[in-house]
Amino acid sequence: TLRMYPNPASTYVVFEVGLLEAPKNGRIRVLDIAGRELEQLVVSSQEQQLVLDSRKLAAGTYTIVLEEQGAVIQTKTLVIR
Repeated sequence: TLRMYPNPASTYVVFEVGLLEAPKNGRIRVLDIAGRELEQLVVSSQEQQLVLDSRKLAAGTYTIVLEEQGAVIQTKTLVIR
């Protein structure tokens, strides 16, 4: 599972990942409204907390995708103010 907060965000976003087993090629992708990848974070353990500096993203709505070996596990919507 993927949890993220705060949402909406302005300076940072915390991603909390909880998987059933250790990931193989796990990643969190930040996509803009056109589907372009702007950021990518590596998920290397079964339970992990990652922080993204959201100040480098323009205000708007983004899609957050949790993937493992190219398969989508979960998607969420993130709002940057």
